[in-house]
Amino acid sequence: MSKFTISGTELASMLITAGQLFQSKINYVNDLNVFPVPDGDTGTNMSKTLSTGIEQLQGRPTAHIGKCAEAFSKGLLLGARGNSGVILSQLFRGFSKSLSSLEEANTVQFASALQQGVDTAYKAVVNPVEGTILTVAREAAKHAQLVARRTNDHVELMKEVISKAQEALDKTPEQLAVLKEAGVVDSGGQGLVYIYTGLLNGLQGEWVTPSENLDAKLSNPKLSYAPIEISRIVESAPAQTKLNPEHIEFIYDMEFFVRLSGLTELDWSIQTKALQADLEKVGDSIVIIAENQIVKVHVHAKSPGDILNMAIQYGEMSGFHLENMRDRHLQIIEENNHHALENQTPEKPFGIVVVASGEGLQDIFNSLGVDIVLDGGQSMNPSTEDLLTAIQSTRAEHVFVLPNNSNIILTANQAAELSPLTVTVIPTKSIQQGLEAALAFSEGTTADEIEKMMGYAVSQVQSGQIALAVRDSQVKGVQVDANDFVGLLEGEIVVSTKEIVACAQQLLDKMIVNGDEVVSIFTGEDAENSETEAIIAHVQSKYPNVEVEELPGGQPLYVYLFAVEK
Repeated sequence: MSKFTISGTELASMLITAGQLFQSKINYVNDLNVFPVPDGDTGTNMSKTLSTGIEQLQGRPTAHIGKCAEAFSKGLLLGARGNSGVILSQLFRGFSKSLSSLEEANTVQFASALQQGVDTAYKAVVNPVEGTILTVAREAAKHAQLVARRTNDHVELMKEVISKAQEALDKTPEQLAVLKEAGVVDSGGQGLVYIYTGLLNGLQGEWVTPSENLDAKLSNPKLSYAPIEISRIVESAPAQTKLNPEHIEFIYDMEFFVRLSGLTELDWSIQTKALQADLEKVGDSIVIIAENQIVKVHVHAKSPGDILNMAIQYGEMSGFHLENMRDRHLQIIEENNHHALENQTPEKPFGIVVVASGEGLQDIFNSLGVDIVLDGGQSMNPSTEDLLTAIQSTRAEHVFVLPNNSNIILTANQAAELSPLTVTVIPTKSIQQGLEAALAFSEGTTADEIEKMMGYAVSQVQSGQIALAVRDSQVKGVQVDANDFVGLLEGEIVVSTKEIVACAQQLLDKMIVNGDEVVSIFTGEDAENSETEAIIAHVQSKYPNVEVEELPGGQPLYVYLFAVEK
């Protein structure tokens, strides 16, 4: 089988098939994660990101490859979760821009789009690391451009892309020490290979047979956490925004003129009525305006071809206009949202959005006066759209975002880029850093000064976590067995023990340097009072000048969070 051009319809089939294939590989991609603590697993984040792109495709069918790629890219941008999801969305953002003006794409144009996707993704990552999804995408795109010079067959091109991507993936352990130590390839890179494979399968008409109702999952993705509820900003929205576009049965809005072929006024009248009767059999919302032998027709249709084939029997046709009403529906919603945002009157100069999970931690942030606490964090990475909604709801001129997790920073940056408001992301990598930044906030100053104060506050705190390992691993010389307790210092595993109190004591001994610091202990939902008391007693006994503060955090996954102020 050879394929020399790809249309929007064909690209949509390729992307949906890629989503199906990826869905069947989620667990394998997740298992490649080197880190033994759940952190918003790569497979889960990439799959949820893909599903939002596919949802956009299903709502906006088009044979125009540029418009198809644009719809998919928009879905990915808004649905992107975690670093892997954001990078994937940027790959397709550049891909979409390259194809934007094309009805169909040949191999040279498709390969060029892959390269522009890589260029866009690299710009989005401040410090690109070799041995990741970026490396795999770069090598595959570079090879695709060479192959496209000698073949006009998309099937051959995609086979070469997959081969080169797999070759680059196999080299990732040599480029990233942590992968080599664990004996695995990069999880994001593996996910991208699966996506390329799915694209080829779709191009060749090969569909993945799902073990469960994956179509439903792809078209109706479910959040792994409960998003915040944001009240409507503008109540006087157009009625169309309340409609479900899937309920639009006759999706094509058609207008055209017919010059009737009858010779007498009576003939014209008879033919006009006959034309209307025929239209009513295949269309809806019919309006006919007759002026002598010229008839203007407005009709909603399921199949424009059936309407035209029927109408041409009555005479010559002209003045054609065709619009997809589902596309128009989405445009109305977008225009309404933009209008709502433009007309939103800021109520204050500054606002703060933070990401945190655990009732106690959320209460602490609320007590510090933040505007929105978005439920999420470790293993529950919010999407770009979640963050955009939270930013908008602050009703502030300038919004500061505290992601509080290294796997959410890229998503926050993407939300800041897409938001029409002025947004500053403080790249907090932990809850402890986020709390210090929130404490440093002061409205009686400028945005630049606030950013500096928050940045300084973040630099003055050490962050430690205690968690239960979910898989065997070896990270930077520390051997971890599943169900061990691990101690993390600034995100890196430095302790692994069988007993939680010993783990916490060893971690705190590494964090307390001068013996006169302030130590805050945030207890998670799985913390036991007796163990907490033993940890506090250890600190007070060994470091008598240290001030210890215990606070209920209620966070999942991390049994304890430690903050040591310098």
